[in-house]
Amino acid sequence: MVGACGLQEHGAPDGFSGRGLWEMTMHDPDGTEYAYKSVFREIIFCRKIVYEHFVPGFIATILFESLGNKTVIDWSMMIETAELKDFLIREHKADIGQQQNMDRLVSYVNGMKN
Repeated sequence: MVGACGLQEHGAPDGFSGRGLWEMTMHDPDGTEYAYKSVFREIIFCRKIVYEHFVPGFIATILFESLGNKTVIDWSMMIETAELKDFLIREHKADIGQQQNMDRLVSYVNGMKN
């Protein structure tokens, strides 16, 4: 998802090639900073993205399937333990954050159509 598929517009660093280490810092409204590190393991242009996220640990696989004029997205995350998944949802609202990611992606794709 580089170039025409829009990864740059979603926070990828300049010159991002679609492989390798990605480090970033997210800023909470209260000023708390969270350092994140991910490694992109596989990218098939506009079809598949696999990345490994560290601390907390998980592997995400995002699949894109074209069905006529629509795209089906399957975004799955393999989290190290059930307890960690519950903690991420309870303490960091990861379920809400994931919905926000999807909402932004839908808005971006709809903007591409116009």
